Amino acid sequence: MYWSARPFVRIFFFFAAGVFLTVQFDLFRSVSSFVLAGAVLLLLMIAYLLLPKRIPFRWYWIKGVVLGLAIVTTGVLVTKAHYPNQNTRKSLLKGTFLGVVSSQPSETDKTVKVKVKLLKGVDSVSVSESENVLLYFEKDSVNRLKYGDVVLFSTTLKPPAATANPDAFDYKAFLKTRGIALVGFVPKGNFKIVDNNPPNRLVGFAINIRKKILKALRTNGLEGDEYAVAAAIVLGYDEVMDDAIRQNYQRAGAMHVLCVSGLHVGVIYLVMLTLLQFLNTSKKKKIIKALLLLLSVWAYALLTGLAPSVMRATVMISFIIVGNEVERDKDAYNTLAMSALFLLLYNPGFLFDVGFQLSYAAVLGIVTFYRPVYRLLYFKNRLLNKVWAATAVSVAAQLGAFPVAAHYFHFFPTWFLVSNLVVMLFSAIIISTGMLFAVISWIPLLSGWVAFILSGLIYLMNYLIEMVGRLPWSGVENLYFPWIKVVLVYLILLFGYRLLLKKEHHFVIPLLSAILLLMIFLDVHRFETVSQQKIVVYQVGRKHEAIDFINGQYHLLLCDSALLNDAKILKYATENYRIKLGLSKRNQSFKRLDFDSVPALWGDGDFIVFKGISMVWIRNTKFFPIVKPLPVDWVILSGNRMPDIEKLQQTFSFKKVILEPSIYKSNAKKITESLTKTGVSVYNIGLDGAFVYDVHSGSSIPFQDVK
Repeated sequence: MYWSARPFVRIFFFFAAGVFLTVQFDLFRSVSSFVLAGAVLLLLMIAYLLLPKRIPFRWYWIKGVVLGLAIVTTGVLVTKAHYPNQNTRKSLLKGTFLGVVSSQPSETDKTVKVKVKLLKGVDSVSVSESENVLLYFEKDSVNRLKYGDVVLFSTTLKPPAATANPDAFDYKAFLKTRGIALVGFVPKGNFKIVDNNPPNRLVGFAINIRKKILKALRTNGLEGDEYAVAAAIVLGYDEVMDDAIRQNYQRAGAMHVLCVSGLHVGVIYLVMLTLLQFLNTSKKKKIIKALLLLLSVWAYALLTGLAPSVMRATVMISFIIVGNEVERDKDAYNTLAMSALFLLLYNPGFLFDVGFQLSYAAVLGIVTFYRPVYRLLYFKNRLLNKVWAATAVSVAAQLGAFPVAAHYFHFFPTWFLVSNLVVMLFSAIIISTGMLFAVISWIPLLSGWVAFILSGLIYLMNYLIEMVGRLPWSGVENLYFPWIKVVLVYLILLFGYRLLLKKEHHFVIPLLSAILLLMIFLDVHRFETVSQQKIVVYQVGRKHEAIDFINGQYHLLLCDSALLNDAKILKYATENYRIKLGLSKRNQSFKRLDFDSVPALWGDGDFIVFKGISMVWIRNTKFFPIVKPLPVDWVILSGNRMPDIEKLQQTFSFKKVILEPSIYKSNAKKITESLTKTGVSVYNIGLDGAFVYDVHSGSSIPFQDVK
């Protein structure tokens, strides 16, 4: 198939490049939209008017480059229009504001999180119209808050904090891709609901329908895990699901069933396609069938509240439906690219959404690898053949999605074939039963029977998924998959597919080159991890402390006992960097030290020596001056009281002071000013992020370089 049959594939890549450049690098941020629009028109004029219509074939690429630049510029223009005020705020914005809730409220442990579109500032506070902010309302005060509420609130809006630890999840960058530049906390009594005017009436209507169905599920006896899974699978509502259920499905490789996506919309599509087979007798009836299919999948999207993941899947399926009914040669890649382009036109931020990337990666895997995998085996038995077809779909989807999934989750489920067979069987029945319940939920007795069946099916699926997750060798953990490795693996899959299955022998050299580059990357990373020697003092908030001593692939992470028991915070702060460095989990409390596990590490109480670097951790303000100050390389200060700097210097002779976030900002400023005058270097973790020291170079690594 030549590229001419896939014009939207090329258009998508050019457009996505424009979105990527605008969001990630803030390019063209200061360029006027009128100038960009003029540039697009100028490039199109050059391509179609100034360039000769019949130029030699060897120069035809010039026209393609010009058109490509026009599409890239269009991507920039659309992104700027979607995020008009992104990254324009650099300082605090304090005052009273009027805004409308533009997302469904999401509950956390102590707050309710909502996205709010600012309408105006009150009391001379200047804001940009339609600027998006993220607000955290005190939980006990917002029981009635809902989508479309117009809220008058007082708070301090500020840019979100950047990531404070190497390779940790960057929440600021995450919000940036969603067009949010300011966040704020609204205490109880600092807001008032003045009206309800949904930004999108259709979304508001869809959310209200979903609320009624969720209430009907509870009314008809679904509780606990069964209710949480039913809400997630049938309606895409996962706010009430606990971490244990998520962990079970993740380890079994079935997490995708809990996120309403292409699988769920595909089930609705296949069920309706089967029911409407009688309309295949004429061209007019086929058109009617296509319209009914579109109506069905969009009605399901409406029931799920038009969540972004459902919108992506529904748009994708819609293009497939239309493509199947158009009497012309179809190309699956072109159809997928067309749907992806449509979604980016609607919201350019989808390009950076994990669900968007995984959805299209899995579908591309199915389109590319399903038939070759299916043809590997043949079963005369009809049932076995169906099972093998389902297995082939799972394998193809994993081939497509695995590199992206490994990048984000560092995990590969080894029993995914078993779990996916369970999921495919139960999800189709559960989704169909759930849709039946949604239709008849207003009929008391009948809805109760259907809810009972739904609850039983979910209970059985949960049990089987948990059993799969408990099987030995249930997954490969701690996978380090940076984007360069993701790209190389995809290139190997692509070149191997063209060489082995399409018999295109000119892909031998590209395939071998990609494999060689991957081997070089793995060897370089292996050498770096074996020879590394680092000390890392993490930033884990005011209440916690954590320091990691790394010698090759041996390491010991020391932290306070409270942090040691809070796996969620510890994982958020340290796991990504630990995986990058190729380290296993080895965490200990300061109160129970075992330094024998790491060569060249010694300690006694608050005194620690590693690779000739001595340090003392000071957690209180009492010092006892001695005749001659004890020489140490570093002093790590923590606590909420101002230490006596003069007595500290009489007790210890040191070169560097590291300030923990538990020290108040005002005290940290005084300590820095006082010690800097005496020639002591001060590093403030609360301001500058984690302290990373490379023993080989004998210097700390700038935090931005670590990332």
